[in-house]
Amino acid sequence: MGYLYAEYNGTYGYRRLTDELNARYETNYNYKRIYRLTQLADIKAAGNVLNTNVPHQKLRLRTF
Repeated sequence: MGYLYAEYNGTYGYRRLTDELNARYETNYNYKRIYRLTQLADIKAAGNVLNTNVPHQKLRLRTF
């Protein structure tokens, strides 16, 4: 599981890890099991990362 996490640069969470594990190894693990294992191994997805190089005012600028 740690190898898959590292292979995808930490962008996969427990649900995508579950799908990938089941597809690669032809298993049928439940996502709850993978969630428990990721909690024990302290594996977390990177989540949504915004581009912080753009100031907030430019992000909300609307032209009508």
